[in-house]
Amino acid sequence: VWDLVKLTQNYLKLLVTYVVEGTSSILIHCISGWDRTPLFVSLLRLSLWADGQIHTSLSPVEMAYLTLAYDWYLFG
Repeated sequence: VWDLVKLTQNYLKLLVTYVVEGTSSILIHCISGWDRTPLFVSLLRLSLWADGQIHTSLSPVEMAYLTLAYDWYLFG
């Protein structure tokens, strides 16, 4: 049985590792369904923001708006 929570956590850890190392670019593709792409982009963006890696000037409300508007609404 596939543990969806564990799969999501492991995939997000892998993405964060690639971004933080800065040795390569990443491409998140909708291979498992279009709804998972904005999920992982949002989680990655929020994780990096919480660690002070990106968008450091944004407040929590502004970050939530950016994530919802850009990653979910504009995605489709």
